[in-house]
Amino acid sequence: MILLKAFYRFEMMNWKKLTYITVLIYSFFLTGEINGQDLTPPEKPVITYVTVDTATGNTLVFWEKSPSFDVAGYILYSEENQGGCWQGQILDTVSTSITSYIHNAAALAGKQSILYSVTAFDTAGNQSLRKPVLCKIEGLHSTIHNALVYDSCANTITLHWNKYLGWGNSISAYRVKMKIGSGSFEAIAGIDPSDTSFVVYGIPENTMYSFLVEAVNYNTLVSASNIASKYTFMPPPPDELLLNSVKVTGPYTVDIQFSYSEGSPITDFALLRSNQEFSEFEPVKTVRGINSSPAVIQDSVFTSINKYYYRVAAVNTCRSVIGSSNLGVNMLLQGENSEETVNLEWNIYQEFPQGIEKYEVYRLDTAGNSVLLGSVINQNSYIDNLSSIYGQNYSGKIVYRIVAYEKNSGNYSISNLCEIKIKSEIWTPNAFTPNGDGKNDFFAPVLSVIPDDFLMLIYDRFGIVVFRSENPDYGWDGRINGNNLAQEGVYIYHVQISSFNGQRLNKTGHITVFYP
Repeated sequence: MILLKAFYRFEMMNWKKLTYITVLIYSFFLTGEINGQDLTPPEKPVITYVTVDTATGNTLVFWEKSPSFDVAGYILYSEENQGGCWQGQILDTVSTSITSYIHNAAALAGKQSILYSVTAFDTAGNQSLRKPVLCKIEGLHSTIHNALVYDSCANTITLHWNKYLGWGNSISAYRVKMKIGSGSFEAIAGIDPSDTSFVVYGIPENTMYSFLVEAVNYNTLVSASNIASKYTFMPPPPDELLLNSVKVTGPYTVDIQFSYSEGSPITDFALLRSNQEFSEFEPVKTVRGINSSPAVIQDSVFTSINKYYYRVAAVNTCRSVIGSSNLGVNMLLQGENSEETVNLEWNIYQEFPQGIEKYEVYRLDTAGNSVLLGSVINQNSYIDNLSSIYGQNYSGKIVYRIVAYEKNSGNYSISNLCEIKIKSEIWTPNAFTPNGDGKNDFFAPVLSVIPDDFLMLIYDRFGIVVFRSENPDYGWDGRINGNNLAQEGVYIYHVQISSFNGQRLNKTGHITVFYP
């Protein structure tokens, strides 16, 4: 009748009444009777320890039997903090012959510490106290929850765990164990029981690490934590990182083009620079978020003064430089004017992985267009004869550049623009024949450059000006002030020019007029 009434009122009861009914039912099946007159609960069983089973991740709870004579079984609880008080949630009920329990808590033990309690109940349904003080956790035991933090930039793993609850001051130490890859766990440190963290230094990249923490008490009991694991991933540099070319694009800018293998997780790259080929390279610029190859990084230097050696390196997530490329260098073109020639010279571009195919020499015309003068192989010099440009519209300077081509690749590097000043020169004939036959009919000086200012005066033997021109393209046709032809004889000329840089040049001499 008691059982029927209990089930009849099942939905009207709270969880405490439900627990009581469960105990009565369990007692009935164990003893075949219910002693409803006994009101004294049995003594509480003592938990010896709880631990995480490192093989399964489940929790193992061990306890000592209640010393009371009338014990019908044990109830396992997990404790939850509800409103500041620890409330027991029934896990299971076991017989008196059992003193350990496996809690299927693999998913939970890896996320948090779990608090356990065990009570005994007698044949009358009386249950021992879970804990002696309300809202306290005296006598309860907890698992150790171990968590780790990996700092890929400092190459450290920091472990954090909670103190084991249940042994009071009987913990002798915490023992940290580590496993690398598929190896076995080995103890790496013994930690004072007052500490709950440990730092492992010198962690290499791209390796699997696993850690567990064990609490050891003076009775040599051991409570193990969950296993915390981490693969120390760090993206590697690209399989191939190639500096393709160094192109001077302005008096203060250099474009460094590079390519890298597809599929690399690296998207940040650094430009490394040095003044010497074998000196230490320093990062001068980092470009982030490069997602296509080839790519260009621009540097700001004085391109007509020094050579600079370059490498391109990948930059990992810790902003560390890894995996640098081959060497590159800017071509420094220099030259000098020697009478009627310009001697050009530049550094050999030996940094192309496949070698140099040729160097092409260019001169800029008066409109700024590049005119190919010629190409050379296995040499780094060139001589340009200036006689072919005299009388052209060059304003006192000539500009050159060199282009170096790599064999079998299509890559090329460009030098700086080299400006060569042309010496202002005035050449004049000593006679001319203004007879209109189309041969030697005009007298005009030949100039090495087109001047900013020009003046030519022609005097007769009495010092009277018979011709004046301010245009270097307008020579004397032999007429006196544009009228009659001059008589045969010797005349005096005076030519005055100002070059582009302000240099002034004068020349005075004699010119003979005759009519054959």
